[in-house]
Amino acid sequence: MKTDIKKISEVKVEITFDLDKDDLKNYKQIALYELGKDLKVDGFRKGKVPINVVEKNVKKELLIDTTIDIAIKSAIIDCSMKENLQVISKPEVDIMEFDFEKGMKFIATIELLPEPKLVDFTKIKVKEEKVEVKDSEVNDILKRFASSMAEKKEVKRAAKLSDEVTIDFTGIKDGVEFEGGKAKDYPLVLGSNSFIPGFEDAIVGMKAGESKDIDLTFPKDYHAKDLKGAKVTFKVTVNSVKEVKDAKIDDELAKRAGADFKTLDDLKADIKLNIKQNKERQAKDKFTDEVLKQLVEKSKIELPEVLINEQIDAVTTEVKQNLAYQGLSEEKYLEENKLTREEWIEKEIRPIAVSRAKLGVALSQVAKDLKTEVSDQDVDKEIKKLSLQYQGPEFKERLASPEIRNDLKNRLIINKAVDELVALVLKNK
Repeated sequence: MKTDIKKISEVKVEITFDLDKDDLKNYKQIALYELGKDLKVDGFRKGKVPINVVEKNVKKELLIDTTIDIAIKSAIIDCSMKENLQVISKPEVDIMEFDFEKGMKFIATIELLPEPKLVDFTKIKVKEEKVEVKDSEVNDILKRFASSMAEKKEVKRAAKLSDEVTIDFTGIKDGVEFEGGKAKDYPLVLGSNSFIPGFEDAIVGMKAGESKDIDLTFPKDYHAKDLKGAKVTFKVTVNSVKEVKDAKIDDELAKRAGADFKTLDDLKADIKLNIKQNKERQAKDKFTDEVLKQLVEKSKIELPEVLINEQIDAVTTEVKQNLAYQGLSEEKYLEENKLTREEWIEKEIRPIAVSRAKLGVALSQVAKDLKTEVSDQDVDKEIKKLSLQYQGPEFKERLASPEIRNDLKNRLIINKAVDELVALVLKNK
C-alpha cells in the first residue's frame, strides 16, 4: 500500500491510497470470510462454508461493496497508526479506481484532532496528601466486625434500643397505601436510623405479637417527591424481638475472621494495612484528578464542534442510564426540574461534554509530547484480559477487529500518558 498525504489545514488532511492487487486480494479474503458467516449452502453448516464456495454463492456486487468497505477502513486505520494521525470524524472518501486484478485507488479527506497549546508541565503544582491510619479507624472496623458476628437471642420482653425486631408494616397516605411503604418480616435494628425519624423510637417498648399505628411526617428533603413533608400512618406488627450481643473483641474473634489470623494483633495489622492501601489509592486518584484539572485549565484548547457533539451524545446516554437506575425517565426528570430538553443539554450536559472533550484532546497531546508508546504485546495482553472477562464468540470476534484493536491501543496509550504525567508532576513538586 502506498500513501500520499496532503495537508489541507491544521486539522484536515487529504490522503491518496494506492492499493495493489495483492493488498486487494487480502481484503477480498476478509470480505469472503465475513460474508460466509451468514451464508447458507446445501451440504455445509452455517459459518463453515469454504472461502471458494462462498465466492461462487455471493453476488459479485455485494463482494465488491464489502471488499471496498473493508479496504477503506483497514487502510485508513493502518495509515493513521503509522503516521500517528488522530482521526475525529468519519472520513469523506472518493473512489478513483477499483479492479480485483489491478488494485484500488481512493482519496480520503480526514478531520484531525486539533493540537492544543499545553501548559508547561513543570507549572502544574499539586500538593501530595499524606496518608495516616488512626487507631480509632481500626477499632471502628473491629467493632463493626464484632457486630456482624453478634449473637442474637429471641426474648419475650419489650423491645429496646439495639434490639433487632422483625416487623410487618404498611404505610398509608391519604387513606391509600403508598409505593415502597410495605414489607413483611422485615429485620430492623432499633437505633440504626434506617427509617425516617420517629419510626424506630415508636417501636421501642413493643412486644412480639403487638400491633400499633404510628403517625409520622416525612422530612421535607426526602428523596421521593410524593412523600416530601407528607403526613402518613404506618401500621406496624412486631413478629419477634431479639437481643443482640456483639462478639467479644479478642484473639478468638480474630481466628473467626480467617485462618491467617492467630491473634487479635494479626487482625488489627491486616485491617490497618487495608485502610492504608485504600487511603493511598484515594489519595493517588485525588492527586491525579487535580493534575488533570490543572492541565485543562492552564492549557489553551480549541475544540471543533464535532468533538463536542460526540461527547454530548455520550454524556446524554450515560446520564439517561443513571436516571433509569433511579427509576426516572428523561421526561420525568425534565418535568421535575422544569427544564426543556434544549435547556437540559445546554445547562447540564454540554459543560460536562466540553470538559471531557478538552481533557481528551489535552491527553492526546500529552501522549505525543511524552512520546508515550505501548507495544503490540501490551495490546495482546489487554485483549486476553477482556476475552477472559467477557465470554462468547461474538465478543472475541469483535476483539480481533482492527478497529477494536486500534481503540484499545489508543486507550492504553492515554492511560500510560496519564501515569507518566503524574510521575513528572511528583518529580517536579
